[in-house]
Amino acid sequence: MQRYTITCYNPLGRTNKLIHLLNSCSVGSIVGYTNRTVAGLLELNNDVMQFASEGERQHAAAWVRNTTRVEEWGKGWLVVDGTHIPLDWKPGVLSQEHFCYKGFHSINVALVILPHSLQIVKSVVGQPGSVQDLKVWASGSNILKKPHLYLDKGEFIWVDGRYGHSAITVGPFSHIAADKSRDLRHFNYMLSQVRVQVEHAIAYLKNRFQCLTGYHGNIYCVKDRITAAETIQACIVTHTFAS
Repeated sequence: MQRYTITCYNPLGRTNKLIHLLNSCSVGSIVGYTNRTVAGLLELNNDVMQFASEGERQHAAAWVRNTTRVEEWGKGWLVVDGTHIPLDWKPGVLSQEHFCYKGFHSINVALVILPHSLQIVKSVVGQPGSVQDLKVWASGSNILKKPHLYLDKGEFIWVDGRYGHSAITVGPFSHIAADKSRDLRHFNYMLSQVRVQVEHAIAYLKNRFQCLTGYHGNIYCVKDRITAAETIQACIVTHTFAS
């Protein structure tokens, strides 16, 4: 069990050689242990990554109402945002697609969370860093494809300006519009009090896994991209299970 625990950290920043010295096992064994650990965690994905229960929905809605002091805003009990997982090495395949607007190569991840508990209820992993946040979310989100399965009539999800507005998403007004209206400035301020929770959730996740602040694996082919995405998702599963 100790070996499994330590090898889980192989993609998190330590080299195979260092772990080999610490554990007195071969580099090939380290890779094998890590791959099997990730595969085992992914088998738990459907059991661990459950959507919000009725009780969790009510608690999240109550938290939003108490925070914003607006009864109707309790219908927005989910928050979504994206985060970039930096790649420590330039990918050998599709490197330009992985180069994000922040100036480094990355994998883009979309997370949907409950604001009161910071629990991750949905994730979309694997898109290159250059892909816009909304497209990342849309590429794998059943919430957008079949919102009636997740949201009741009138309910919506809090987003930031990069996601735009739709029937089920509510984001801030532009700075130009807000500067002209006290009410719009107040709206944006109260929305930020809710949306900041997703930033806390992302920080909480990344602080637990070093690989999410800098993925050390090499990406030479499509299979390596899949491995990177699976490793990231395994971290999300572990984080959710332990929270």
